[in-house]
Amino acid sequence: MISIGGPQQYAVTFEPFAAKVHVVIIGGNWEGWQTGRANDKETFISGVKAQSKVHTRIFQYVNLNEMAFDRSGSWCPTFWDKMNSMNWWLYDAGTSGTKTPDWQDPTNKGLMNLTAAAPKDPATGLGSMESGAKYVNDYYHLGQSAAYSAVPSLDGFFLDNVFVDPYVDGDWNRTGSSQSQKSAGAQAAVMAGEKAYFDYLKSVWPTGIQIGNSGDGIGQAVAAGWSVAGLDGVLQGGVFEGAIGKSYSVDTWAGAAEMQSYYQSAMASLASPKLLVFGHGNVSSTGSDPTAFSGSTPSSSSPAWQGMRYGLTAALMNDGYYFADAGSYDEETTANRLWFDEYDDAGAGVGYLGQPVSSAAGAPQTAAWTSGVWKREFEHGIVLWNPKGNGAKTVSLAGLGNLKHIKGSQNPTTNDGSMVTGGSVTLQDRDGLILLRQIPCRTRAPVGAALRVRRRVHRPQGRVAPRQHARAETAPPHHAGPARRSPPAASVG
Repeated sequence: MISIGGPQQYAVTFEPFAAKVHVVIIGGNWEGWQTGRANDKETFISGVKAQSKVHTRIFQYVNLNEMAFDRSGSWCPTFWDKMNSMNWWLYDAGTSGTKTPDWQDPTNKGLMNLTAAAPKDPATGLGSMESGAKYVNDYYHLGQSAAYSAVPSLDGFFLDNVFVDPYVDGDWNRTGSSQSQKSAGAQAAVMAGEKAYFDYLKSVWPTGIQIGNSGDGIGQAVAAGWSVAGLDGVLQGGVFEGAIGKSYSVDTWAGAAEMQSYYQSAMASLASPKLLVFGHGNVSSTGSDPTAFSGSTPSSSSPAWQGMRYGLTAALMNDGYYFADAGSYDEETTANRLWFDEYDDAGAGVGYLGQPVSSAAGAPQTAAWTSGVWKREFEHGIVLWNPKGNGAKTVSLAGLGNLKHIKGSQNPTTNDGSMVTGGSVTLQDRDGLILLRQIPCRTRAPVGAALRVRRRVHRPQGRVAPRQHARAETAPPHHAGPARRSPPAASVG
């Protein structure tokens, strides 16, 4: 769950909902956040963890590459002062002159040069991204400021905008002329700077888990044939932001197969524990989502419940935590909180699918099973996913045992608890289905409740398409379901 928009109060009333999911990313990442508040982050996080039955992990959102040109517009004026005094700005050419603007907000923001070409701080010996890592850890974790309390229960940081392609040309290597964002030299230098951030945090906080907004960036790079070696195994988790449901979603502009390819690449790049949130944007309370856009505005939608099933089952083809968001990254507002019968078998409990089976049928899937439909098997059920563009398909379930539908209240037409009859089911185009085993199959030992598809047993966006990033500076994604980025059963993130 990504809750970095809206009020960002993180009050006690939000704790029970946050405690239902496996991964929570919170905002409130400006220096004055705690001033005048009755609560602090440690109170919220410890309260969530005390109520959680799914080992909820909570991460603090931060963004270091984009910096307001004017100090008054910065979320981190203390670090802005350091960056400005060290002249860590990215310039079009050289070390002065025109500051390279942020591609998303070119009027108000510039970019920090993340690379080793930016000078080290003589007081600490740290470069720009290492200094940024020190700042966020000192301020938002250790509480080394009179204005902000320590947060010892925090699990780690979520760094926005982790790139292979830095999305803008600029003099990244300070050679006196601009380098293309697509050049191998610029990309390698940017990845090395990002790695320095993560390496610093690992050195001072070895028990922390550090994640970032890397999913579609890694996927794009692999698809384009660029090297991602600089980030391989560096992050321990991330977000595949808006994989489905946005005008900029890979599923929207490139199709279902490419979306799954991006997903596979993002998962493959991560180090343990591989906490990847699979984002599905613009999902309604009745489970519909956009299927077409006019510009960035949805122009048509899926039938009720079908869009959510499509996203959730897509996520369950791999080991991410599914996060369906109403469109604002504001899960504190009650009306925006989404919870579907498929997340916990209509109240039976997360983790109801159990672990993936130990055969190839339970491994993360990379291709269709039959008639273009994908399948993944779990101890207590199977998941079917029919990609966009495949058309309606009827598939035989012969040899898969006795299967039945979930018995839910939201969509009793589909989830009526009935046994599958005739040995087959029909899936509409761009749809999915979770079926339960009448008699659990024998695989490995059962695992505790968890809504994610994980094989561990100990758990209790050339600029091919426009991309947007989660931001929490002003006000600036939830993962719920069997898969993003829960152990397999249904993973909610």
